[in-house]
Amino acid sequence: MKKEILLGLLFFSLLVTPTLAVQRGGPGNANGEYFTGSMEVVTVTIGGSIELSGANSAINGPKFKVTSEGGYAVKLTNRTGSTVSKGMVVRNSRTYDNAFEFCSASSIDAIGVVYDNSAADGSDSWVVFAGIADVMIKDGTASTRGYFLYSSDTTGRAFANQPEPPNTTAHWQEMGHCLESKSSGTNVLAKCILHFN
Repeated sequence: MKKEILLGLLFFSLLVTPTLAVQRGGPGNANGEYFTGSMEVVTVTIGGSIELSGANSAINGPKFKVTSEGGYAVKLTNRTGSTVSKGMVVRNSRTYDNAFEFCSASSIDAIGVVYDNSAADGSDSWVVFAGIADVMIKDGTASTRGYFLYSSDTTGRAFANQPEPPNTTAHWQEMGHCLESKSSGTNVLAKCILHFN
């Protein structure tokens, strides 16, 4: 029997026991009924799986998120000095705590890609560090499904134009693998699966 819980806010705590903390509306119980009414906190022991349905389903917390595309993201402060766009490649800030900045060209220290469509300098933004994400490909360069993803010679952009790393340096620039082919253009986003060397 399929059980569904309508969740107002869902967040995970990594504990020794497999427990999920759920903030939900009462009255009701944790046996798969829909919850409505005033807010309260309950604990549900997971004995099976949690299913999220809908095109924009995501798991959110104040600093961690599982995106609807299947990426794992953390919230950091934009310290690039400018507004960032979805898919831009970033590294951790060398100046500010809990912040990111643009990767330099051909960088080996990328930590993720910006998830938000737009975030001004000094504001918080989601950064996808693993899983599936849209990545901004270098302008004028096509991406190819199955090819490896690595930081490009343009700040904040990536390449997905080689079937494998052409040399050791490119291997250390690796960010993942491309999941879709896209024609070259301007500010092209390609869906990729991220992992970093």
